[in-house]
Amino acid sequence: MNQVTLRSCCAALVLALITASPGLSAQQGSSLQSLTDLVQQQDFESALQLANRLLPEWEGDPRFDYLYGLSARGNGLVHQALFAFERAVHNQPDSAAARFALASTYFEVGNMPAAQREFERLQQSGLDGALADSVARYLDTIQRWQGTTEPHWRNWVQVGLGHDSNPNSGVEDEFVHIPLLGQVRLFEQSREISSSYYDVQAQVQWIVPQDQHSAFNLLASILHAQFSDDAVWSRSYASLQGGYETRLGSYEMHAQAFYRPLRLDSEAYLDYYGVKAGVLRPWRQGWQLGLDLTLANQQYDQLSELDKQVLMADGWIGAVTDSGEHKLLLRWGRENADLARSDFNSRDYQGIGYQWRHAFAGQWLTSISLDYLDADYEAVHPLFGEVRKDSFLRAELELRYRFNNQWQWSTNLTYLDNDSDLTLYQYQRTKLWTGARYVF
Repeated sequence: MNQVTLRSCCAALVLALITASPGLSAQQGSSLQSLTDLVQQQDFESALQLANRLLPEWEGDPRFDYLYGLSARGNGLVHQALFAFERAVHNQPDSAAARFALASTYFEVGNMPAAQREFERLQQSGLDGALADSVARYLDTIQRWQGTTEPHWRNWVQVGLGHDSNPNSGVEDEFVHIPLLGQVRLFEQSREISSSYYDVQAQVQWIVPQDQHSAFNLLASILHAQFSDDAVWSRSYASLQGGYETRLGSYEMHAQAFYRPLRLDSEAYLDYYGVKAGVLRPWRQGWQLGLDLTLANQQYDQLSELDKQVLMADGWIGAVTDSGEHKLLLRWGRENADLARSDFNSRDYQGIGYQWRHAFAGQWLTSISLDYLDADYEAVHPLFGEVRKDSFLRAELELRYRFNNQWQWSTNLTYLDNDSDLTLYQYQRTKLWTGARYVF
């Protein structure tokens, strides 16, 4: 379970425990009850304003300190919350609610030894129900984290079988009308051909932590797909990248350089390389905001007129709720052809995306992703005598089952649809794939 999901569980539990803990449910004055109501309604901004006004009178009262801590954490003031939870636990050590809030806040600021100590005390106190489950998940996460503070590997290998209705992204018609040439018969590789296939993929990653918030990493992966139809090109993708990630305050940042070559039928076809950097930060309880920037080059082995420089920006907002993890993405990009005579391949594009992930029944995970792009090309196409304009839709459904920490099985269904003003670039594609992955 990742930290975002744990924070969501924590938020739900501490709110539920406001009135559930016997030690924190004594008769309170009207002002303190108003603070309780605001926290239960998750109006943390108003709650913190009221808590600051009540601070001179109520500081040191365990229930007030607990509510003050929740209000502060709901506004992103985790260290201020930490001091309040420490006071609450000091004055009422038997309060499971306050100790759970203290432990989870230690976890959030990265003080794993203190978080482990508090969670173990909770576990030894004889908990049951949702609180016991959450404490166990936190301790499991801390234990796995402690095993990754030294340089380590994360590797996996995957094999699968699938069927692709149009692996070459070809057009449906055998003939295409080109104004300068008339009716033109397309090569078989440019037409829609369905084919079954198998693929093999492997990845190795070397992670070198610098401290509990920062790490360097190197990654290499390869994917080979072999199709049963001879008219469909086999393809081999590789990826090499090195990067660094760190956390400063509430901001998490990462940067990497990458190189991704593509070979068709064992011959060099495309090199894609560049740099990528991003930042994310918590926004409010259970929410995150992020921005990723990519600067890259596309270089073709024998089609230099298609070479491009790529600039892309992805802004996104994510949330964790009871129904799963949600992510809404906005994308903008610019591709500039290297050769002036190829400006008809330069384009601006913008789009929107959505991702949803949900774990259920312990070992099952389902995810849905949707992406839509509009692309406006810069110059008149030399063959068609008009400016190209495309719209692209991608939808994917995945179902995954994890047998244990090493083995998992996945099935996914993907639909692609590229609609273009120029018939040569119109295609639809459906892929169905299933396979197994071994992690080591």
